[in-house]
Amino acid sequence: VTFLLFFEKIKVDYLFMLHRAFALEKLIFKACKLSGITSVSFDWSLGYPVNNMFKKEISLMTRPDIYLVTSYLRQYHYEKANLDFLHAGGKLKIINCHCLQVEYARLKSKELCIKNKQNKDNLKNKLIISIFDNLYGENAGLQNKTALKFANILGYFKTQINSTLHSKDGIKNMEIALKQENINYYRSIKGDFSMAYKSNIIVSIGFQGSAIKAAFSFKKPLIFFSPEKDYFKDIYFLKDPLKNKKLISIFRKLTYTDYELYDLLSSEKERQLKIKNLKKLSKEFLELIGIVENMQFFLSYLKTI
Repeated sequence: VTFLLFFEKIKVDYLFMLHRAFALEKLIFKACKLSGITSVSFDWSLGYPVNNMFKKEISLMTRPDIYLVTSYLRQYHYEKANLDFLHAGGKLKIINCHCLQVEYARLKSKELCIKNKQNKDNLKNKLIISIFDNLYGENAGLQNKTALKFANILGYFKTQINSTLHSKDGIKNMEIALKQENINYYRSIKGDFSMAYKSNIIVSIGFQGSAIKAAFSFKKPLIFFSPEKDYFKDIYFLKDPLKNKKLISIFRKLTYTDYELYDLLSSEKERQLKIKNLKKLSKEFLELIGIVENMQFFLSYLKTI
């Protein structure tokens, strides 16, 4: 009632939710519908590729008029969570588009490219690795030992590599592990993966949506690192069984254990061939997961509504 009275007193054509408030969102969006206001919520997370946790997840069931997401994977999560609502005749518009992170990173990378021309000679003999870690307990229990194993492998090649690190604010597991191995790294600002433009390869520790978006933004090869090959044994991406099977097959080829990572880095000649193959597989993975160039960009879509 409070929201309805508020909306009657002000002129609102569209309402965008910039902050998640799960306890209130359903009420706000329902009041919007009753008041004739179009509500839009966006979710740039890719979530996690599993098939059994989304049916009752409250964050996926607030039901604005329009959801903006950034992959077929996340679109599937919202469809599955709201399946009963849709079967009962409910309407839900889910638009797959590029997020602001991609637009921002591409624009900023052009500026960085100009500024860093003088450092090009210093880096030309280095393998540059962008690391996106997921060591904060939200991905089925990735542990600190993952950071230690990963950094230990890089330690064998520390004279040959430079790295950029993308971690959640306040999470220092990977940073500490890299320091222990005396590996050169630059820690990026949260949400800004523009520095990945100069990387030779992008490494996602576990499953990190930002790593996937960075690989797309700059057309980089991508690997998913896990010390145990069966860490992703229950992986599931799409409701289409044939596309899902193909996506899982490619994903497993992109998944590297510590032994496979060591092999990748140990021979420069073989590394170039492997990276070339990884780039091809990464492109196929991105296309199947629904992150492609012909998607609308977020700001462009807003101009159409």
